[in-house]
Amino acid sequence: MSTVDQPFTVREVLQAGWQNASPEQVSWIARHALAAPQSDGWVYGSRFIETADGALLLQCATVGDATRDEAESVDWDQLANRARDLIELADDESDGPDPGEQDDPIGLDVLEAIEAVLLSIDSLAPALSLDDEQPAILIAPEAADWAFAITPTREAEWVRVLLPLTLIPDAPEAQCEPARRALRINDLRLLGVECSIIVNAEADLLLLQALVPTTRVDPEHWTAFFGRMLGLREVMLEDWGSAETSTGTASAASDELRHLHFNALRV
Repeated sequence: MSTVDQPFTVREVLQAGWQNASPEQVSWIARHALAAPQSDGWVYGSRFIETADGALLLQCATVGDATRDEAESVDWDQLANRARDLIELADDESDGPDPGEQDDPIGLDVLEAIEAVLLSIDSLAPALSLDDEQPAILIAPEAADWAFAITPTREAEWVRVLLPLTLIPDAPEAQCEPARRALRINDLRLLGVECSIIVNAEADLLLLQALVPTTRVDPEHWTAFFGRMLGLREVMLEDWGSAETSTGTASAASDELRHLHFNALRV
């Protein structure tokens, strides 16, 4: 997994030592740190990482020119304080940040245009389906242990590509390590600016997410992008466990994505 030379902004959210709390609280903080970028008003490109010494940091770089002005106008200290509030409310009974309703979601025509491009890729066309009610595109080859979902965002310039990584256990004491492991690898210098790891709290599912410009119309760009995401996923699963464990977990996660209602993935 190659590193990326990219300027970014960093703010400390929690000092090292939060990992010494109860398993329930550690799991809460780690999962909510991964879910926070789905909350309303979050800045694209931002994510939480856990450093080698255990601190929890907010890290952000702009995702292309479309968000550069937005990122430059952000009060990062205020965002860090808001992020801290999101993940420290360990007595809150909600499952995670509410992504909120899309007041003016991207029209179906945007995904239809992307669908037309993807249908021109012979290797993907048989596995592609478009849900025009959500709307969302699902790419789920029957013989593969992976699946992609492409969903709208609140910004007309971007769509979100989601690739399941692994299911996390139900018990809080078993959730701590996989959630913290995701935070340790979530660094944009490892994943790149466009990609980050998020959690779907409803399904206890870790996903690799990427923001793709809606203007991307070159099939070669799409295939290269999917290949890069699958390559990142392969490296992560190899790092996270044996080949047998990784393959089985990835397959289960992809099955979960196939059957999960798309509303649970829309952010």
